[in-house]
Amino acid sequence: MRMASKSLLLLLLGFQSVSAMSESATAMKQVLDNMFLQYDKALRPYYGEKPTHVGITAYVLSIDSFDETNLDFTMTFYFRQTWDDPRLTFRPQQQSRGRGQSIPNHILLDDVRAKLIWRPDTFFVKEKTSHLHRTTIMNEFVRIQTNGSVLIASRYTVKSACPLDMQFFPFDTQTCSLEIESFGTTMNDTVYYWAKGEDSFGASKDVMIPGMTFVGHNIRALEISLNTGNYSRLVMSLELQRNYGYYILRCYVPMATFVLISLLTLIFTNTILEPLIHVITISVLIWHSNESWIGKLPMVSYINALILYFLICLAHLLLSLFLSLASAYRYIQQIQRGEGVCSICKPLTELDNYHRSSSRRNPSKTRSCSAGSVLCFFLKLGLLGLFVASNVLYWLFYPYATKAANQKLAGYYNTKEE
Repeated sequence: MRMASKSLLLLLLGFQSVSAMSESATAMKQVLDNMFLQYDKALRPYYGEKPTHVGITAYVLSIDSFDETNLDFTMTFYFRQTWDDPRLTFRPQQQSRGRGQSIPNHILLDDVRAKLIWRPDTFFVKEKTSHLHRTTIMNEFVRIQTNGSVLIASRYTVKSACPLDMQFFPFDTQTCSLEIESFGTTMNDTVYYWAKGEDSFGASKDVMIPGMTFVGHNIRALEISLNTGNYSRLVMSLELQRNYGYYILRCYVPMATFVLISLLTLIFTNTILEPLIHVITISVLIWHSNESWIGKLPMVSYINALILYFLICLAHLLLSLFLSLASAYRYIQQIQRGEGVCSICKPLTELDNYHRSSSRRNPSKTRSCSAGSVLCFFLKLGLLGLFVASNVLYWLFYPYATKAANQKLAGYYNTKEE
C-alpha cells in the first residue's frame, strides 16, 4: 500500500509538471502569435517618425589571410546588430488560470519567425566574398527583449579589399578596413552607430597571421555623400605590421652574398674568365629574386624598399662586370704586346704560369705598375666600400624610420580584449 501511494504521488507530480510546462509553452506561443499578428516587416521601426538607429558591435576571432598580390584580407568575426522595434514589445509576466506563468524577459526566435521581422539592409562596402557559417547549425540568433529591443548576432567570414602602400615593404605597416553601410536607405531612414562606444570593436588575443603582427584597431563613424543621398557608414580598421625577419634570410642575405662574392672575385683575381663569373652572378641574382619575391608582389608604379635594395645590388654587379671587362681587355693587350704584368694585376690561374715564368727569365718583362693599373685597383676597392656604405645608409633609414612610425601607431591604437 505504501509503495502504491508513493507511485501515485510521483505520477500526480509528473502530470502537474507537464501541465505547467504545457501552460508555459502555450503562453509563449500566444505571445509570439500576438506579436506577429499585425506585424509588417516591409515597414521599418518608427516609419514616418524618425530614423531607425542601428547599433553595431564586432569581435574579431581570426585573421585568416593577407594577400599582397590580390590586395585583400580575410577575417572571421562575430557581428552584432541591435535596434528598437516597439511593435515587438511584450510583457514578461502573463496570468493564466489564476496562476502566474513565467514568461522570460527575452525571446529567442526560431529560423522561421526570424525571417518575419524587419532587418536593416546592412552590407560590407569593400567585400569581395563572404559567408555566414552554418556548421553544425546556422551561426546566427535573433533575440527580442521585452521593450522591443532586437539583437541579431552572426558569425561571418569576409574577404575584403585592402589597398596597400608598399613603399616601405618589407618594413611596412598596413591598415585594412572593413566598412559597414546600408545598401539602400539613407540617413533619413537608417543611422548606424557604435553601440558600446570605443568598446564596440574588439579582437581576440589569439589573433595571428603568418608574416604579420596585429598591432591594434580603430573605429570611426562617417557620413558618406553619394548621388542617391547621404549614407551612414561605420569603419573598423586593423593595423598589421610586417615581420621582416623572413625577408632578411630569404632575400637580403642572398643578394648581399652575390654582390660580395662578385666584388671579392674582382679584387683578388684578374683573369680573362672573370667577366663570365660576373655574368653568372648577375643571372643567378635575377633568377633568385624573381622566384623568391618579385613575382609575388602587386604591380605598382613605384619602387619599394626591397626593390631598391635589389637595384643597389644589381648596380654593383654591373659595375663589377664593366671593371672586369676593362681589366681583361687591358691584360690581353699587355700579353699581345709582350709587356710585363703589373704586380697588382698579376693573373692567378694556371693558364698564366707561362707568362709568369717568362717574366722571371726575362727581367725586362717585369715592370712597375702604371697609373692606370693602380687606378683600376683602387676603383675595385672603392666599389666594395660603396656597397658597404650603401648598406649602412639603407639599414639605418628603413627599419628605424618604420619603427618610429609603428611606435606612434601602437600608442594610438588600443587593442581591447572582450
